[in-house]
Amino acid sequence: MGRRLGAHIVDTVILVVLATPVVPFLEFVLDVDTEPGSLRSYFLTLILRVVYEPVMTAWKGATFGKLLVRIRVVDKEHGEPVTVDPAFGRYAVKEVLNIALLILPILFVLWILWALSPFFDSSGYRQGWHDKMAGTRVVEA
Repeated sequence: MGRRLGAHIVDTVILVVLATPVVPFLEFVLDVDTEPGSLRSYFLTLILRVVYEPVMTAWKGATFGKLLVRIRVVDKEHGEPVTVDPAFGRYAVKEVLNIALLILPILFVLWILWALSPFFDSSGYRQGWHDKMAGTRVVEA
């Protein structure tokens, strides 16, 4: 589980570095003005996150953070690399919980349970809810 956390921290740093020039560019191209922390700003960064995590997972089986800590996402049943559909499905579950948290802060408890869900997995794969819904698991690379 420590590797997953490390990968998440690395990916967050990468996304912050990428968002610094990309979000202002998207604001210019889309002709919108956003304030940091606004809902519009959140959705502009969502574009970047949607391109980064599921695309990298489908292409390489891992994000840069996962590659760095030597873990990857595979199909639960066969241990094969995931395709585009499970990669986007896995990401969508995580993002829906993040958006719900923005709308209803009381859902923070649900977010904590989601983050800890691999610890309570009885399948032996330590799958998070997003892994279970997408039919994936994380393995050492």
